[in-house]
Amino acid sequence: MNSTRTVAVRLDNQVAQEYERLAQLKGDKLGTYLRDLLTSNLQMASIERQVSRIETLVNDFEKDINRSLDQFTQANSLNENLLGDLGEIYMFQIGILMKLQTEKYEIRGMQAKGKSHAKASYLKGKNHE
Repeated sequence: MNSTRTVAVRLDNQVAQEYERLAQLKGDKLGTYLRDLLTSNLQMASIERQVSRIETLVNDFEKDINRSLDQFTQANSLNENLLGDLGEIYMFQIGILMKLQTEKYEIRGMQAKGKSHAKASYLKGKNHE
């Protein structure tokens, strides 16, 4: 059998009357109603602590993931070897376009579109020309 403890609480008369009214509506005695109310509040406080702990874990995990993604992005950003490979591909494509007798203004238009796309998508915040 669980042990119990009696605790006296002083309430403002109007507050006590309101609790008595609520207890009567529920069909309980005042003491039973207050015990159930306090037990429920204690359980809710425990649940709120657990939710807060889980939110903290999720926020920390999200920060760790974002930090890892930032580190990965920085480590795998455009490096010299990749730029060299891109240069070779670029020259190869220009050669193909010239073989196909593409007009110079069309090639320049493609270059301009490619440059603006690269600046908008890959080189944000970097000083590349």
